[in-house]
Amino acid sequence: MNNLKFLLFSFLLTGLFILASCGGGVDCDDTAGLQSETSRLLNAAITAENTYSADTTDTAACNDYSDALKELIDYTKDAEECVPADELEEYQDNIKSLEGTLDDLEC
Repeated sequence: MNNLKFLLFSFLLTGLFILASCGGGVDCDDTAGLQSETSRLLNAAITAENTYSADTTDTAACNDYSDALKELIDYTKDAEECVPADELEEYQDNIKSLEGTLDDLEC
């Protein structure tokens, strides 16, 4: 599960730190707000991952981790419209990796 930390860090750096202006469900012009929310969600997912990793038999910890991943995935899908075209494929691959991590959880 430590791979998730590297994936999330890569996700943050390659995706939302190089946003382009656009309209839609999120304010793509609010780069600071996007970065702040992404950091909050990443930290929540990493914290939940660490808690779950400490005791993989803890159903509540697994559910918390699952919820944190779902929230991160939902937000990053909403923010996808803000990603420049030349970064979009890698960004979408990162979302798929997060979804794979979520699918692998057995809560």
